[in-house]
Amino acid sequence: MDGFERLFSAIDDCDVSTMRQLIEANPLLLNQVDSIGATALMHAVGGINRDIAIIQLLLDSGAAVNCQTREGYSALHCAIDVGFEANLICREVFALLVGAGADLTLRQHYGWTPLMRAVVEGTAAEVDAILSAGADPNDTLPQNTLPEFNAGCTTLMAAVPTYEAEAKIELLLRAGADPWMRDSKGITFFDFLAECQSEHPKGEFAEKINRCESLVLKHVNGFARCTLID
Repeated sequence: MDGFERLFSAIDDCDVSTMRQLIEANPLLLNQVDSIGATALMHAVGGINRDIAIIQLLLDSGAAVNCQTREGYSALHCAIDVGFEANLICREVFALLVGAGADLTLRQHYGWTPLMRAVVEGTAAEVDAILSAGADPNDTLPQNTLPEFNAGCTTLMAAVPTYEAEAKIELLLRAGADPWMRDSKGITFFDFLAECQSEHPKGEFAEKINRCESLVLKHVNGFARCTLID
């Protein structure tokens, strides 16, 4: 096992002492990449046993926070869609990365920023955490994205078909997501929902669409009332 493999193994084992020894002996290991272009930092933030002390050590040692894999994933992207107990510390992980200079606007090969990945593939907790770290709630996807039905969508639109959709939409709205903003096709969130309702008039997804619409309308009406009072 070479030094790079030993470093990855030490990260998995949360072995700070071995990590320090390896990095001190060969600082170049910090930004060496594996077969997919992932660095030690990406491995650390994306593992189910991820540990704040390990991530902090890598950052303090000079790990480049904005490196991207061959498919464009940065450390922030890699820190999303991590299950089990690792999901419980997502706020701390994102705060550490952004505090170290992680770019919230970098896009991977589907055109997803870290927030978009959290919306499409992650949990509501991850959406909350990355919004708290400063992500733009009015992010949009490019036309050539995947899955194709997300082409040009805003964050609110992209959240609708996902797991924990209502919770994600609530978080996005609280962070300032604008349901009247037009996507790259020129439609608003409500136009998007109307298209979805036309394509899915019945069933569980239709019910989900209706719940999302009610949630956003409640927010819009509440915002309008607050504006009138002010």
